[in-house]
Amino acid sequence: QYGYDPSNGASTNNNVSATIVADLLDGVSNSTAFETVTLELVADIMKEHLPEWEIPPVPVPTTNENGGINATAAYDDLHEYMELCQKLGLSFVQLAINYTRQVAQQDLDVPTLPDFELGSSPSLTFNWIRCWNNTELGDPNPWKPTQNQINASADQSVFFWQEWENNYRLLLEQYITENQCMELKGNSTEQSECLLDAAYEAVNDATGGLQCATNTGAAAWFWFTVMTTVGYGNMSPSTYQGRSLVTGLGWLSIIAFGAITVYASSTWTAIVNDFFRRIRLPMMTRPLYSMIFWGCISFCWIAYIAGSARSWWAERIPGYEVTKGDSYWFAYITTLTVGLGDFYLQSEGFFVSDVFSFASMFLAGFVLVSTFLGFVGELVMTFIPAKSESMEEYLARTDLQGNVIELRESKSLKVLKELLEEQNDRRRQQQEDEDGVVKSPKNK
Repeated sequence: QYGYDPSNGASTNNNVSATIVADLLDGVSNSTAFETVTLELVADIMKEHLPEWEIPPVPVPTTNENGGINATAAYDDLHEYMELCQKLGLSFVQLAINYTRQVAQQDLDVPTLPDFELGSSPSLTFNWIRCWNNTELGDPNPWKPTQNQINASADQSVFFWQEWENNYRLLLEQYITENQCMELKGNSTEQSECLLDAAYEAVNDATGGLQCATNTGAAAWFWFTVMTTVGYGNMSPSTYQGRSLVTGLGWLSIIAFGAITVYASSTWTAIVNDFFRRIRLPMMTRPLYSMIFWGCISFCWIAYIAGSARSWWAERIPGYEVTKGDSYWFAYITTLTVGLGDFYLQSEGFFVSDVFSFASMFLAGFVLVSTFLGFVGELVMTFIPAKSESMEEYLARTDLQGNVIELRESKSLKVLKELLEEQNDRRRQQQEDEDGVVKSPKNK
């Protein structure tokens, strides 16, 4: 309709887009009101962007020595031509939708809508897998990556699509040969159906993941966020098996993490308090001074985590812009195990060494913040003095219903008490004898 001549396989009209605009304007007079607005809208948009929408002539299929169509060359030419048509069509649809949105906002008073974007570059997510050229870059799970491996981890989508395209082309040629499509040149209909079936089969069987492998670092980091209850939410299991695994083992790991944090906090407190006593600063063991000390240590450690995370983003995730405030916010919500998910460490750039470095930093941060909050609570309790026995004493002598528990003493405990009483009696008698000797007039 727009200048394509089937007899010679060429376009007689080099300016196809201008012809489309003319036909659209001609059809306005015979359209309904709604169709008229739509056609005028399309015509206006195409007129405005005609210079960049010049569609080239349809490529002429090349023939071989026997007069048949060269399928491989024809496929490459048509593939390039359809890629151009796809880009033009997507840009047209995007402009049309945005223009319609503006008209709707002005005339129909609809709420403001974001700009519609269509036809962006291919993008895939790589959570627990890594795809790169194993021959050139080696093991997909190195301890510490090289710069080439870092660049490859950032361009996994491009590599995957290239691998898929190469695999698709190989399969297409294989299926065309197996189905003997080129031997049906005498019947164009059967040959077309054969080529189409081969293309469908190649699309279904093609893959870009032949060189993909499990990303051990990213998988370990995901489980660390589950165990520590951070849970950024940037990736999560969607299958029944994955959710069952997180549900079952998640309870055990969270309980273990809580117990380890409590014991580590108590151990750190005992060590530091003993240090202050040895250097004759017992005042630093008081709740107020301890709270200030551990608060300063926690703040400095959060700043260290923020700087480390920002350096990691700059090295591993090119183009990911993070301010100093964003990095401090990330470190703060992580050490508090909140993990809102607005900022997180992307799994694509995560390697085995990163798991150990960031896990160590965050575990130390958890312990420091836990210790600081413990002294805050202890300081608050000093302003609320107990008017009776403490909760620990009450629970030690009663059951959960408040009934007094009569504790039975073991025989060993009775023997120890008797020995202690005898020892105390001897010490008192010895002390009395010494006092009597000192006070005697003969020994003055």
